[in-house]
Amino acid sequence: MNPDRRLRALRQLAWAAVALMIVVTSVSAWLRLAQPRPPCPQWPVCRALGMQLPAPATLDAAPPAHNLDLPRALHRTVASLTLVLVCVLVAVALARRPRNWRAGRPALALLGLALGLAALGIATTGAHGAAILLGNMLGGFSMLALAWRMTRRGVPLDGAVARDIDRRALIGITGWAGQAAVGAISGTGAGLVVAWLHPVFALVVSVWALSLGAFVRRHGLFREGTALMVVTLLQWPLGIGAALLDAPPLLVLIHNTSAACGMALLAGLIGRGTARVGIRTGRTARAAVE
Repeated sequence: MNPDRRLRALRQLAWAAVALMIVVTSVSAWLRLAQPRPPCPQWPVCRALGMQLPAPATLDAAPPAHNLDLPRALHRTVASLTLVLVCVLVAVALARRPRNWRAGRPALALLGLALGLAALGIATTGAHGAAILLGNMLGGFSMLALAWRMTRRGVPLDGAVARDIDRRALIGITGWAGQAAVGAISGTGAGLVVAWLHPVFALVVSVWALSLGAFVRRHGLFREGTALMVVTLLQWPLGIGAALLDAPPLLVLIHNTSAACGMALLAGLIGRGTARVGIRTGRTARAAVE
């Protein structure tokens, strides 16, 4: 396989991994959100005080349980397909010389995460807990972010600008993952402090992400910056709507999926700069972009 065909194959496989991981993260979130739970007026306060709420007096008072057999089967199938696809990604990038380490390193990271999530699922079958929740959620978010990053092409950027984007995107990812984790924990009866920390933390992260989106728009990454700003702003009506409507699972699911996409967009900004404008030309510049 010549280098051009290999690059095309790697990007096509990465796009397939993105699609599969959106399905995996969404179905995983649905499996959690669709579990029977007491009604939740004044969310997230009732979730924060969940351990203190009285259980429904009768079976009729509890919300109807969703049939989760199909989502579970879909989750297992798509997760297995993702693991196979990631193995193919690693093989295409590294099995033959010259090895493409630009794609091979994130592919190996994807493989490590996929195997880790598989082991976590096997070891914790039927178990529920904050650590398991965060492991599955952040592991899935990270896999989506890595796969999305592999679909992105390098662009010529001034070295200082590229480093600034990398630094700000790394800070943004850390904050985004942190506030997503706090949001997930806030729904498990962790207390009022955690419940109210999520919107406060999210506001700080949103300001950072919006400023980064505006910055990269000014430096040639217009579509990426616009998408990041749109997803960041979209989180707020989704979150507020969930609070006002007693946290309906479907709306919280959309909120969760858009959060995963926001983290992926931040990851896609890292390492985009390939050369200082005007320094590399011809074949060298084309090789750097690839």
